[in-house]
Amino acid sequence: MSTRLTVILLVPVLINLVLGGLRVRSSVETWQSAKVAEHVARIVAAGSAYHSALLDERDLSVAPLLQGRRDSALVRDVRAVTDLRAVDFRREVAALPAGHGLEQRISQVERVWPQLGAVRAQAFTTGTDPVATEEGYAVLGRLIIGLTNELGFGMENSASYGHMVYSLALAKEAASLQRSVGVHLMVRPGDTGPLREQQLNAFMAYRRLETIAARTYGATGTDVAVARLTSGTAQRQTKWPAEHRRERETERLEGTGRLVSGGKRPTTVAGPGRAALPGLERMTERIAAGEGPAVLAAQGITPATWMAASTRKFEAYGRVEKQLIDAAVDEAAQAASDARRDAYINGAVVVAALLATFLVTALMARRMSRSMRRLRGAALTIAERLPVLYDRLSRTDPGRVDTRVAAIPITSTDEIGEVARAFDQVHREAVRLAAEQALLRGNINAIFT
Repeated sequence: MSTRLTVILLVPVLINLVLGGLRVRSSVETWQSAKVAEHVARIVAAGSAYHSALLDERDLSVAPLLQGRRDSALVRDVRAVTDLRAVDFRREVAALPAGHGLEQRISQVERVWPQLGAVRAQAFTTGTDPVATEEGYAVLGRLIIGLTNELGFGMENSASYGHMVYSLALAKEAASLQRSVGVHLMVRPGDTGPLREQQLNAFMAYRRLETIAARTYGATGTDVAVARLTSGTAQRQTKWPAEHRRERETERLEGTGRLVSGGKRPTTVAGPGRAALPGLERMTERIAAGEGPAVLAAQGITPATWMAASTRKFEAYGRVEKQLIDAAVDEAAQAASDARRDAYINGAVVVAALLATFLVTALMARRMSRSMRRLRGAALTIAERLPVLYDRLSRTDPGRVDTRVAAIPITSTDEIGEVARAFDQVHREAVRLAAEQALLRGNINAIFT
């Protein structure tokens, strides 16, 4: 009976086991995907920091390198910061599990890593194209920010995160290129008309690129994210002249900026008095108009003031970008945590259901087997008692023989209990017939006697 019950219940148990296993497997796969998404978000965060360090290195190196001071402390410091960010980025990339689907993008970045040394060696030398250095840094930077398209995998607003951050990174890079080319135009503009025209065309092209990228960000971003960027850039553009007087009291390094201790992003200090400083938009318009360094300086537009103003805009982009990436990292971490919890819960439910099924099956099989054994024993007892009772009835007076029938000790109301009651009835009828037959034989014997 136990074996038959087990076989009967085995089919639904196996079906439930398969379905539960598939659910647990799905939860585990979601968990693993979310963990990869979280790691990808951290890679994007490290890549964003590396990208910003590259842009700062290029822009803050413009003035000293154009002036021939290639052993400048500022140049060494900004390159050291870039190398540290590169180490962090490579560490995150190396820790990414295999099979993540980013091999092609990462391999493209790894192929151009060695080119950074050549770009540094030829940076802003007299024999190079006037915007060759800017473009050389941009090649590596664009491959790094291309990883932002993978941001937000497994999340509801994955496309929104990736598109917003990518557009913002493009706008930040365009603003940085304007910063670099603007300093280039004021420190050492092109020696000939065509070269200077090429620089101005590049400056205006990057300005248009920034506008397009900012508009794309506004179209793909949420209202809160767009408002955060708008208020951030507006605040930094209007606030920096008020801070200018305090900045002049800070220590200057190489005449264009200083590097904050502890490896933080370089910041700049500026030149003439607060009253003479035009706004960033005004500076951009005058530089784009092709005015010479002397004319620009008369208006308060110097490499230092331009660097200070444009850097604040650059930093505003960076802050919003970091906020978005941090939000994506947090959301990916939450998704991984939720998927892990679901995997544990589903696994526990499946195990508990299987244990409960086996326990109930074992109890039912044990109870039914015990009832069947009692029924079998009672039936054998009845079969052994009837011949003995019949013989006793035939040898003595039936009235002196105990013909009472004890009920089988099964009190259940199921089919086994009904069979037990049927056996009791059969037992009583058999005893009654045996007693009647014994009485009939006794009467016949008396008649013959």
